[in-house]
Amino acid sequence: MKKYAVIFFVLLTGMGKAQFLDSLHNSFAGKKSFDFGYDSRNAFIDHSLVNVQSLKIGVDFGKISIGGGLSWLTTNISDKKVVHNKELNKDTTVQTQLSFAYLCYYVEYTYYKSRRWEFSIPMQVGVGKIGYTYNYRGIKTTIDQGYCFVYEPEVDVKFKVFRWIGLEADIGYRFLVKNDPLVKKTFNSPLFSFGTFILWDELALLVFKKNKWIQHKFGPSDW
Repeated sequence: MKKYAVIFFVLLTGMGKAQFLDSLHNSFAGKKSFDFGYDSRNAFIDHSLVNVQSLKIGVDFGKISIGGGLSWLTTNISDKKVVHNKELNKDTTVQTQLSFAYLCYYVEYTYYKSRRWEFSIPMQVGVGKIGYTYNYRGIKTTIDQGYCFVYEPEVDVKFKVFRWIGLEADIGYRFLVKNDPLVKKTFNSPLFSFGTFILWDELALLVFKKNKWIQHKFGPSDW
């Protein structure tokens, strides 16, 4: 009896693996298009509302989009720190600015798509630096700098208002691990954003209707 159970389990596992591989292959077999994005997301650092902007570029396969980019903190978060002035041989209090930037890599899986609605699950990981910068006597200095690892799972909803432009909202959470104990900030936080998006392939099809190469490359339209 155990022998048949093991055989059944192996067959079931093999079928499940085959179905997963087929599904994964079909996800990458869709119409390929250029994926370019500039987004602005809100989060919290030590209970203060902050803004992180990102510039991304990748490839959209229809159900799955993959790519990379750069994210950076745009909100001014300042602290006062005491630094030692070697010339005057004394401690000086300076105004420091928190710096936070990281290279990001993303994967976005679209699990529902209609003519106007699209629901997807973006996931982003990144590696970057956290530290403080300050200007003293015209010289910009970075102190207390360390590395960080970022993981950001999200849920995204898009609504096409017109053929080439729409509205977008997403919500998620940022998990951050840093190796710098001198930066005593809490970066783990909910993420949320609201904005617009542009479908560049649909815009190209609309603008260059008589261009055969563009119509063949980016067509047919999903609208």
